[in-house]
Amino acid sequence: MRRAQIIGRAGVGVDNIDRDAATKHGVIVMNTPGGNTRAAAELTMSLLANLLRQVPAAHASMRAVKWERKAFMGTEMGGKTLGLFGLGSIGGAVARYATAFGMRVIGFGERRRPAVPRRVPARALSRSRGRAPPPCGPRAPGPVLRPRFDPQTPA
Repeated sequence: MRRAQIIGRAGVGVDNIDRDAATKHGVIVMNTPGGNTRAAAELTMSLLANLLRQVPAAHASMRAVKWERKAFMGTEMGGKTLGLFGLGSIGGAVARYATAFGMRVIGFGERRRPAVPRRVPARALSRSRGRAPPPCGPRAPGPVLRPRFDPQTPA
């Protein structure tokens, strides 16, 4: 079996990689900040459009050889309100796309990036409170999983 020589992370940060263990084994750790920002934001908008237009249910109906057209009228994005948690690179891109569709965007995050449109009202999340602002309530209970890199475990 070949030994790992490099770990490349598509996205921002390498906090889910045990850099000390990687360095100890001579493995280079690197990331590509912003590398998947546009793709993630576009996927978010396409999934939102699919849900608003009821594409999954319409697909299931087609597969069952039942086309109930009136049941799948869907709705438009324009005029709807979208709440975003996180106004970093991806959240900012989603906010730009959503406003282009005529949506009202409300953002919550630790800080606002310059890429977020000025017309997006933003509220800061308080880390000291440990919970999201209303109407979302506290974070779901359970552990936060952070996988660590182990060079001895095959992928």
